[in-house]
Parts: sequence; C-alpha cells; structure tokens
Amino acid sequence: MQESKRTLVYVATAVVMVALAAGTHWAMQPAGLAEFSDVGEPFFPDFSDPNAATGLRVAAFNKDTARVDVFNVDFKDGLWRIPSHHNYPADGEKRLAETASSIIGIKREALASTSADDFRRLGVLDPLDEKVTGTEGRGDRVTLFAGDNILADYIIGKKVEGQTNLYHVRKPGENRTYRAELNIDISTKFADWIEPGLLDVNRGDLREIVIDRYSVDEVRGEIVRGDVSVLSRDSSTAPWALEGLPANEKVNTSGVNSVINALEDLKIVGVRAKPDGLIAALKGERDGLVDPRALAEKGFFLTEQGFVSNEGEVHVATADGVRYVLQFGEVFTGSDVEIEIGRDSGDGEKSSATGDGAEAAAEEADSAANKQSRYLFIRTGFDESLIPGPGEKPTAPQPPEPAAAPEETPADDTSADKPETDEAAPDAEEEKYQAALAEYEAQLKTWEADQKAHEEKLEKGRARVKELNARFADWYYVISASTFDEIRVDRAALVEQIDPAPENGEAPANPPAGTSPAPPVPDAVSPDTDDAEPDTDAAVPQDADSSENDEAKRPPAEPGETPAADAPTGDEASTTEESPVNDGTE
Repeated sequence: MQESKRTLVYVATAVVMVALAAGTHWAMQPAGLAEFSDVGEPFFPDFSDPNAATGLRVAAFNKDTARVDVFNVDFKDGLWRIPSHHNYPADGEKRLAETASSIIGIKREALASTSADDFRRLGVLDPLDEKVTGTEGRGDRVTLFAGDNILADYIIGKKVEGQTNLYHVRKPGENRTYRAELNIDISTKFADWIEPGLLDVNRGDLREIVIDRYSVDEVRGEIVRGDVSVLSRDSSTAPWALEGLPANEKVNTSGVNSVINALEDLKIVGVRAKPDGLIAALKGERDGLVDPRALAEKGFFLTEQGFVSNEGEVHVATADGVRYVLQFGEVFTGSDVEIEIGRDSGDGEKSSATGDGAEAAAEEADSAANKQSRYLFIRTGFDESLIPGPGEKPTAPQPPEPAAAPEETPADDTSADKPETDEAAPDAEEEKYQAALAEYEAQLKTWEADQKAHEEKLEKGRARVKELNARFADWYYVISASTFDEIRVDRAALVEQIDPAPENGEAPANPPAGTSPAPPVPDAVSPDTDDAEPDTDAAVPQDADSSENDEAKRPPAEPGETPAADAPTGDEASTTEESPVNDGTE
C-alpha cells in the first residue's frame, strides 16, 4: 500500500514538472501563435486593382516646421483635384495609379511588437491622432480611397536598422507592428501632382519680350516709371534686337538667354484662388465686383491707368500669336507649405503641431525654413500680326488684244511695193500669255495653300489663347523670388559696350555682328511718357489682345519691309535695272 502511495506521488510530481516546463516554454515565446497567424499575409488582401483608387491622402510629419502636413488628391466631378491646395487641378491619374501599384500587396514580413508602448520607439505613432504629444515618433499615414471606401491604410514608421527597404509598419487601430518591405512611390510635393510649367513656351517660338520695370508707390498711390526694354526678332534664327540701342552698345546675348531660360523654366511653387467676381470678369461671364483690398493684399491694383501690379510686368509674344502678360505682385516669406497654399489650406485643414513645446519648436523651425516668393498674375491675348500672312494674292495676266482685221487691197494695187506682214507676231504674244498664265496659276495654287495654312494658324492661335485664359483666370500663382529677379532684369543686363575704334580711325578688328552704319534710332517708348504705361482700357484686366497693346507692346515689323537706311543711294541708285526717270539717252 505504501508502495502505491509512493508511486502516485512520483506520478503527480512528474505531471507538475511537465506542466511547469510547458508553462515556462510558452511564457518564453515572443507572442502567441494567433499573433503570428497573419505573418506573410498582405495587410489588405482585397486591394488588388490600382485603377480602383480615386483618392489619396498623405499625412506626414514635417521635421523642418515641426508640423503635420496633409496632402490630398481626389477625383471629383470628372476632374482630378487637390483639395488640400484649394482644389487646384491635378495631373493625377497616372501618378495615383503608380502610387497605388507601389503599395498593393504589402506583406507583414515579421512581427516587431505587440504593444502600443513601442509606437514611439518604432516611429508608428498616428500623425492624425490629436491625442499624440511631442515631436518624436510620428509616422507617415498613407490612405487610398475608392469613393468613401478605404482600400488601404498604413502608418509607416522608421526604417529597420541595417536594412534597405524594410520599415516598421502598422495598420491604424491595431497594436501589432510589423516589419514590411516597401518599394514605395509616394510624393507629397505639389509640383509632382500638377503641370508645373506656367507658360509652356519654346525659345524658338519667342518673337518679342518687353520688360517694363515700373512700380507702385502704395503710400502716394502713384505709378513710378522705370526703364522699358523691348527685345524683338523676326524669326527663330534671327538675332535679338533691342529698341533704342545706341551706336556704342550691342545686345548682350548671354543676358537675353538668361531671361529666356527663366521664362522657359517658369514654374508654379504655389497657388491661391482668385475672388469669384474677378474670375467672372476675366472669363467675360459678367461684370465682376472686385474688392480692391483683396487685390492689394496680393500686390495688384485697379487704377485710372488700368490694372497694374506692384513690381511691373513682362510681355512675351510668340510665333503662334499669343501675347503673355506677366504682372508681378507682392513678395512674401513663408515655409514650403505656406508658399504652396498659404497659412490656411482653404478647406478647413491647417498644418498642426501640438503639445510639449511643439508650437515653440514650429516657430523656431519656420524662421529657419522660410523662403521668399512672389505673387504672379497672368493673362494672354491674341495678336495676328505675329503670324505673317502669305502676302498679296497673285494677279492674273492680261490676255493679248485680238489682232486687227486686215485691210482690203485695191484690185490694181500691187503687193510688190509693200513689206511682208509678220504673221508670227500674234502667235508669239499668245505663247507669252500662256506661259504667264501657267506661272500665275502655279503661284495662285501656292498662295491659296499658304493662305489656308495661315488661317489655320490664326484659328489655332485664338483657340490657344482661349484655353490659356481659361486656365489662368482662376488663380494667382506663386513663383520663387529668384525667378522673378531672373526675368524682370534692368536694361543694363541686356546690353554691353562696344570697344571704341582705334585712334588712327581704322575700324575695329572684330566689328559686332548685326551692327549698322545707320545713326541710332531714338526710343519709341520712353519711360517718362504715358506711352509706357500698362493697359488702361478696362477696370478689370481683360485678354491681352493686340487692341490693348500700347507702344511698348507693338508687334515686330512685317517681313519684307526695307528699312530706310538700306535704300540704294548715289551710284547704287543709278545702276538699278529699272529707273523711274528716262533721260532720253540710249
């Protein structure tokens, strides 16, 4: 009996030991089996079609400003728009598909933590959680939508140390954080989601550049005149000419090219919506009521002289008949986000930073990251004089007059005493006429083809202006201050001095190309006259068409016109093929 008791004690002890060993084993495991059950599985297995995405939201913590920036792009009312940037039109379909493709099938590679206490350490704090304090540990939250439905939603944290594309990632609302491999293409840069080029001009198409450096004295309410530089050329291969260039100066090709480069590269760095009344007036829909104070805040003014801007304007004319008017407004300083959308995004969302001295940190970061930018007002007009026509229509040759009927010869008259009539003369005249007629018909055919092409260019140019004005009407644009400085240069940047001739009177060894012995032409546009003032015809700026251009915006001379300085003189005139004066000598 005693043996049986001892045996039972041994068995019970063994069972207890096994139980303790099993408990210790499971206690030492990093997580339960249930927590490992989804390792290797996609975060969002039902999201497989990138074209299903119609919206994107990225909330990212900005270390430079210590704020959370929210960037959105949505497909609404048949257009891609950026709600976080005043609903500005986005070129977003392709980029959104690329972004969606980069986050399809992101897998939970390995479990990193099961505790919310590790969120800050792993950098997966939700940036949109208003309860989160401090500036450390916030991740980037990326959300894809199909309408109001969420297709995918991630909080992306710190990169795993020593790894290239391995990050800490968690799904909002879960405590588990995983390691996941990301090859992600997500841009929150405004310029990456829009067509950043403003003018879309090709340097070969440029025909005229007018730089009017007036300014507005807001205290006195006066326009302060500055120099006006008028650059022009007749074709893409012709050299640029500067109006009013004296004999001791020539065009500084490098300076002109710098201006052209800046115009070609003119890019949007931010946008602001114009007031509804101004938009309506610009589109010609109705007479818009515009608050002058709202205009003045941006550096634009309605005056008796017309619509003017704080820091002058630049006119750019192209070979397709488009005249761009760039008017430069107020300069301002701000962070990247403030430059893009202002201090308020316009849809109720603001960049935010909360808790633990974050506001003070944001202010300090702002002062270090601030940049200078300037408001820009753009409008266009059509000028058909920039598209030369085919010239005069060919004139048909006149047919030869019919030959007179021969006179009857008296019966007793003899023909021996009369010269023989040249019967071949009428045939020669007819042949000459037929040759001229064939040449005329060939010229007419060419002229008609050129005229048709010219009319098509005019129609295309008008359509282009209409399209551009529809694009520009809704927005004040923001450009960098450095770009403004590169475009609105003074006259000194466009000219250089010509070396004086040697004292012995001989010509310089390398005379400047394109110079003429003719005396200098006086300025047709003087900054001291009213002719240099901007358009003054309308209280609200309208299309910059040729009827509104003042002397400073006139088109280049028609091709084929001969300057007076090139007319033949002296002996040259006496050797021309045809002379209007017949001196009676053979």
